[in-house]
Amino acid sequence: MKLAIRGVIGITIIIGMVLIFVGIISHLALHNFLLERSFEDLESLAELQELRLEQIIKKDTERINGVTSRTQLRISLQDYNATANSESQAKIETIIADARDSISDFRNVSIINPAGLVVASTGGLSVGDDVSNREYFTAAREDDYISAITYDSEGQATMYLSGPLIRDDQFLGVAVMETDPTDVLRVATDYVSAFGETGETVIAKEEPGGGIDFFAPRRFEEEAALEPAERETMEIAAPMIHALQGEETVFAESLDYRGVEVFAASRYLDSTGWGLVVKLDKTQVLELGEFFRDIYLYVSLAALLLGALAAYLISRPITRSVRELQTSAARIASGDFSKPVEVKDRSEIGELAESFETMRRKVMNSRLQVESRVQQQTEELQMKGDQLEKQQTAVLNILEDVEEAKKISDREKERTARIIESIGDGVFVIDRGNRILLFNRVAEDLTGYSESEAIGQKYSDIIHLVFEKSGESDYKFVADCLREGEQTKESSPMLMVRKDGTSISVANIATPLRDSAGNVIGCVVVFRDVTKEREIDKMKTEFVSVASHQLRTPLSAIKWFLELLINGDVGKLSKEQLEYLGEAYRSNERMIALVNDLLNVSRIESGRLKIEPKETEIAKLASTIVSELNPVVSARKQEIKTFIPDDLPRIKIDPKLIGQVLQNLLSNASRYSDPGKPIELRVSVQGENMEFKVIDQGFGIPRVEQAKVFEKFFRADNAVKKVPEGTGLGLYVAKSVVEASGGEIGFESREGEGTTFWFTIPLSGSPSKSGAKSLI
Repeated sequence: MKLAIRGVIGITIIIGMVLIFVGIISHLALHNFLLERSFEDLESLAELQELRLEQIIKKDTERINGVTSRTQLRISLQDYNATANSESQAKIETIIADARDSISDFRNVSIINPAGLVVASTGGLSVGDDVSNREYFTAAREDDYISAITYDSEGQATMYLSGPLIRDDQFLGVAVMETDPTDVLRVATDYVSAFGETGETVIAKEEPGGGIDFFAPRRFEEEAALEPAERETMEIAAPMIHALQGEETVFAESLDYRGVEVFAASRYLDSTGWGLVVKLDKTQVLELGEFFRDIYLYVSLAALLLGALAAYLISRPITRSVRELQTSAARIASGDFSKPVEVKDRSEIGELAESFETMRRKVMNSRLQVESRVQQQTEELQMKGDQLEKQQTAVLNILEDVEEAKKISDREKERTARIIESIGDGVFVIDRGNRILLFNRVAEDLTGYSESEAIGQKYSDIIHLVFEKSGESDYKFVADCLREGEQTKESSPMLMVRKDGTSISVANIATPLRDSAGNVIGCVVVFRDVTKEREIDKMKTEFVSVASHQLRTPLSAIKWFLELLINGDVGKLSKEQLEYLGEAYRSNERMIALVNDLLNVSRIESGRLKIEPKETEIAKLASTIVSELNPVVSARKQEIKTFIPDDLPRIKIDPKLIGQVLQNLLSNASRYSDPGKPIELRVSVQGENMEFKVIDQGFGIPRVEQAKVFEKFFRADNAVKKVPEGTGLGLYVAKSVVEASGGEIGFESREGEGTTFWFTIPLSGSPSKSGAKSLI
């Protein structure tokens, strides 16, 4: 094949391969970007819709309590249950009529006795009706109940709120409120197209019979909202089933009720049993990528044609000069040195021709000198033969020394192998090329691979490590060890996938291996099975979270009843009674604070803490925190002095989390200082960080106890003696929040003289982190 044709084909192939590679990479990058952005948008919108529904549910729960907490209603119903007289019934009707009129969304209010019979009603239900099998009665015998949305024959939407009526631990009946569910329906219709024409929100609840009641209207097929869907026949139920099972996740692909592929995000509202699904058509997400793909194809085709033409034009003069040079080379090869090499070319081909001509002249001269040199070299070879015999003897002696050194090295290697085999953890050694050099017996047991299968293989083909949460592979700690030459370990929870496909939780640490010159030549990786440890830790965290959640509801109820008593809503109390109730109220507040702290710790340790940075004016945030604390500080005759420059830059932080850290440090400074002692808050820019300092003249922290300050439940002995109340969780939460926000926290203290707590946040801002909840 001619050189010109080869050049054209070669350059065309290279250009084509580059275009294909760039196209594939660009398409994948754009595709992944579009998917990630859509998932983030879906998750954000689902969180927004969930928050709106939670606010509505909270408001409805307060409405239920507003009716069931009426003392006169419970007294009248108790009298009616005892004697069933018309006077008690009339009082009940007057009270529920007032309750209906006081809340605009209430259409009707009804009272049901323990047998399930309607005692009194403002409409909707009739006196004497038996509703004992209705869910709003059966569910409300135990706790407040919020129903799904139902529709009457005229299409009017209705939602039932109900709650138990209890007096002196006696169940008296149930109050049922028929209400307008406009707020809930608005959640399903607002923001549905916030990020595209095909965006949609669906709300549903599982029916007692096993079906799913889609009670909020859907965007593309509103009439479907009026009919419950069976799981086997309604394909949109797939994300909703996960939502109703309590799974809050993002679905990469799913078919909806139109048979269209969609991306969806699910949420579950535990207080009502509602499921929430926000979805978006897949075609809308990927249509931008398809548009850029078509444009790239046209541009690539044009580039190939232009490249082929340019290659042809460039190769023509080169091939002509090459043919002339080829003719001269053939003549020289035949032994004809008489004719000079003549190629008229100013490029590298011309320079090559000049080199050929120089070579021709030198070869002619060399041939004259070859014969004389042959004789001289023959004599030299004879002398070197004698020297070679002497050198051979010396080499044999050296080989004997090497063999002895090899035996010593083998013994040391065997000794090292026995030591590694005796270690109770899995151990493998790799070289700079990531290939396994050593694999102990524990490593065989943990991975399922034998030593013969592992030795010589790349460790990533044998040791499969993935993040416990995301399932993504990760070997960064090994790469960091080889690159930095320092011991590294994986801090995030990791799983190791064994040969049989099962997985175990592991903890890993990598230590560099160095040669005599100090160069890193490999590393030793030690790993161990921590499955039981992780299970125990997870059980502990889940227990704290569940226990704290269960405690919040009765504590909130106690607080509400105490406020009723203190405010005189149930009758005037004596001064001594008010003092006792005040002590009970303050004790309950401390218990609520402890529960909130436990919930915060649970969210931090389970990795569910959410960080949402936004541009924040630090001076304004600090002013708000100081204003909130002023009543408490003033009561102790103290003052918070702030030193904040006017030109502080705005930085991206989560204002709620950082505000809680400031509030904790300032309140601690007030609590652990004597009355009248001043407190200072200083904010300044230090290098690439913004620094916050809280300075007090309080009790100080004993030196022997300073190392434990940021541990959970720790309180210094001198602090406990002077201020008995406290959980010892505040500084632990503050440290966790600051470090999760990319900063550092510390303190300086001398007992009896005071303490300065400080923390820093990078001027570049805090990293965003997705999670289920923020701090309470």
